Amino acid sequence: MPDPYSGGTGSTKQEIAIFNQAQELKKARVFSSEKDEGENPKDSEDKKGKKKKEPVRVSELYNKGIALLKAKGYILDLVEGAPHVNHRILKPAAPPEVKGIKYPHTFKPLQDITEMADFEDIEKVFYPGLCEDEVRTFWEPLHRPKPGDSDLASFTARLLKMQKISQSKNFYPEFDFAHTFDPMARLGGTVVTNPRIWVPDRDWFDPVLRQVKLSDVFTIFPEAELEILKLIIGRIGVGRSNHLPPGKDKAVQHTARMAGVVVGKDPGLGKSECFNSMTAAFSKCGFSIWTFKSTEERFGVKSFAMSDISYKDDTSLSSLKKFLSAEETKIMITNGLTSSPIGQ
Repeated sequence: MPDPYSGGTGSTKQEIAIFNQAQELKKARVFSSEKDEGENPKDSEDKKGKKKKEPVRVSELYNKGIALLKAKGYILDLVEGAPHVNHRILKPAAPPEVKGIKYPHTFKPLQDITEMADFEDIEKVFYPGLCEDEVRTFWEPLHRPKPGDSDLASFTARLLKMQKISQSKNFYPEFDFAHTFDPMARLGGTVVTNPRIWVPDRDWFDPVLRQVKLSDVFTIFPEAELEILKLIIGRIGVGRSNHLPPGKDKAVQHTARMAGVVVGKDPGLGKSECFNSMTAAFSKCGFSIWTFKSTEERFGVKSFAMSDISYKDDTSLSSLKKFLSAEETKIMITNGLTSSPIGQ
């Protein structure tokens, strides 16, 4: 009811201001309603609240990074404890130069990266604009190493655990070591150009070297020990049982043991020099070599289990007996599998 002393309804300045504000608010509501009716329903939905983007799966980020690196010629090999966040980074490259061996120019075995230029190339793969932001962030520990845990480290650790579970269920799996002893396919199959481990083809050697026999090299060993040495070298070249060589369609099957013992004659004849030269030659063909500190160790010998060739020189008879009687040793030299405690 208006104040009898102030005139009619809406005659005061305060009432007029409130009335005008109410009219403006009403006009704004009508204008907004008409605008919404003419808009695209999708635009309207976006204004009310855009639908959240589904998170990218970790496995998808991992696979995309693998594919990006592969497109640039880099192969990632998942290996527990490997230097690049549980990975070896391999690329096709000319094999190490060896006097007396002439490799074909097409033979480019996969080898670990060792040059700064390779690392710089890997950094470029994950440059902003060349890959998705989420992929680059996920793979950052690989191209920008720093201490501490990461999604990549946690994911690869989980993958390795899953591999162990799979191996425990499939006790005699078929192995893929990319190990070839017949790169020119003389025994059938296809020619191999990118192995990880290889035995050079006989025709790649200088004709003079083809005439050399083991008995011409290892002259300090008795005949029986020389025959054992031949078996050991042959066994190393062929690889373990049930591995599938590249270029072949069937896995290698044999019953050869994975260890041998060679007893020399007198000290000071050059046995260590012979074996050091032999292991150095294997390392030129992609074989990983591990030298024992002591054959009496029962723990902390993971490198022994993971290497292609493990070697101990000048051991005592008592130490050798202890090593050969160990349960873990027996498992491995008979092509068995073990994960603990040898993997610690």
